[in-house]
Amino acid sequence: MYSGGVYTTLDDPLATTGTLPTAVDGNTVVGFYDDAAGTHGFVETSGIFTTVDNPSAIGNTAIYGVSGNTLLGTYNGHGFSETAGMFTTLDYPAPLLESCIVTGISGNIVVGYWTASLGYLNGGSSDYTYGFYEAGGVYTRVSVPGSLSGTTVVNGISSNGTLVGTFGDAVGAHGFIETGGVFITIDDPDAVPGTTSIFGISGNTISGTYLGADGSHGFIAVLPEPAGLLPITTGILALLNKRRRR
Repeated sequence: MYSGGVYTTLDDPLATTGTLPTAVDGNTVVGFYDDAAGTHGFVETSGIFTTVDNPSAIGNTAIYGVSGNTLLGTYNGHGFSETAGMFTTLDYPAPLLESCIVTGISGNIVVGYWTASLGYLNGGSSDYTYGFYEAGGVYTRVSVPGSLSGTTVVNGISSNGTLVGTFGDAVGAHGFIETGGVFITIDDPDAVPGTTSIFGISGNTISGTYLGADGSHGFIAVLPEPAGLLPITTGILALLNKRRRR
């Protein structure tokens, strides 16, 4: 974890093979860890780790998002939200659904991504992945225009409703933001083409990874306010105030 120029290692004391933080909200960090029994979600606040397992999936739960006292993630291939100990399953209504992961929430809008067999689309055998957002029980598929079919992943949503994630095309992987129905491609200027991914957003700060000439790096970047984003509808949005994390 990085804060105020200081890096802090986070290892769940129950982990035996690794700890993966996935999201932060204020002083709360969430993620998942592995032990001999499988994968478990965790919540860390002020150095105290609390294990979170969906009662239907002890040893197969991962947390990918947090907002206030609401946790978001996946268990046994299903998406879920959890508030005050109450788990709610959230699955995109696709035939032959293989997995659903919930990654973010803003107000009553929940976002994530789902994977299903291509067989239900055109008789093929490959898997397709699409992003989604859900509001009031209505699910809407998210696919970046011009992307290869089945390569859009929504990894987060800001408080003002901006979506972020990753998509693929013939070149490789690219980050994106979506606001007001406009999709904007984001490629780190130091990245090898087709190697940028965005994994989160907080306010107007995004975070992600890219492959540079000297190896893999993480980055954070500050975006313009939404009104400043809308005119940028073509080309690649330059990352402002970028900080590299290796």
